[in-house]
Amino acid sequence: MNSTITETAATLSSIEALRSYLVGVVSTAAHSERGPRVLLSYVGGEFNKAVGTTFDKHLTALAEKKLVDVSPPKRKMINFIQAYCDDLIGYERMAGNHYVVFPHSSNGQSGTGAHTPSESVSLTPSILKFKRAVWAAFIRPLSEGRRFLNLDQIGFTDATSVPSGANWKEIDKAFILGLQPNDPVDAVKLQSTIEAWATQAQVSLTKLITPSPSHPSFGRHIKALFDIIDTLPAPLAEQWSIPAAVIKHLRNAR
Repeated sequence: MNSTITETAATLSSIEALRSYLVGVVSTAAHSERGPRVLLSYVGGEFNKAVGTTFDKHLTALAEKKLVDVSPPKRKMINFIQAYCDDLIGYERMAGNHYVVFPHSSNGQSGTGAHTPSESVSLTPSILKFKRAVWAAFIRPLSEGRRFLNLDQIGFTDATSVPSGANWKEIDKAFILGLQPNDPVDAVKLQSTIEAWATQAQVSLTKLITPSPSHPSFGRHIKALFDIIDTLPAPLAEQWSIPAAVIKHLRNAR
């Protein structure tokens, strides 16, 4: 364990410090292209990278040293959030026992259960453009058998066992929304469901989404500008205005 990780672990030695850390990670993620809702597994991964161990193991070590008084059931991250961060972090249980979390408004409703995302965060999430067959695989009802998604040539089939050939991944029925043709589709919930399945199945999202169209060919300088914009957090990119004279100069530059 390197010194940076050791120092981070040492600073996160109280309930208040852990609470502040989680609120910070969730808020930062919510204001990025991931937001406004983010998988709890992502938050757990960030904690593991920063501290060098899982959240519950870190809490258990603190409890054994009598630095915190947190009962074992509350040491899992979602249980800790429900018990100690309920006023600042909202959460919602998704298919497959996965959770999404989001900043919760300071004047919001507290208590157990799902909460409304904070009004301070844009309620328009960054909706990924999933391939049509992927959307259908998670939307259409499963009447019988099991559902499998072909990752080699995106498409799905319902069968009693894994089809032969190709790279098939099963979609557990817990992840299938089962909507009827005229039912409205909640794009945010559907995306969260697909992301949760992809995390569990260890499938890269890049296989499931339609590639973004390339920017018009205005020259390498304009492309470089677009590359910079693409790296900015969504709220910052939306507020950034560029004078037309600058665009014109970059377009004509060689």
